Amino acid sequence: MDLPERVAAHLARNLASLRHSRSLTQDALAKTAGVPRSTIANLESGVGNPSLTVLVKVANALAVPLDELTAAPRAKVRHWPAGDVATQSRGRGVTMRALVPEPVPEELLTLMDFAPGASMRGTPHLPGTREFFTCLTGRLAKAGV
Repeated sequence: MDLPERVAAHLARNLASLRHSRSLTQDALAKTAGVPRSTIANLESGVGNPSLTVLVKVANALAVPLDELTAAPRAKVRHWPAGDVATQSRGRGVTMRALVPEPVPEELLTLMDFAPGASMRGTPHLPGTREFFTCLTGRLAKAGV
């Protein structure tokens, strides 16, 4: 199957799934998108060759980004064994590891384990950076407190 056929198959599957999850008929989606019902039927059958305008109308009607219509299947759940997630030592008695081993755009998600009495100096961030810290067990104290 070449790339255009794969994209058409993804579009067919994603469109039908999104439409069903919103309890819409093909006719209702077509009316909301301002396209003929036959266009929706063709797209869901994988034989449609829509213009960009049609894809944008359908995506807007479903309130999803355009790329969600043509995206390849994604796993709903993914399991990473602990051994697959790299760890690093930092500070005195601090072990850090990524929350997930794949990058998350514009986010840095890190788990930090502090041994009793451990310490670590903070690092400066760019202006406007928002940092969130949650202590799951134990307690924290600022240096010198």
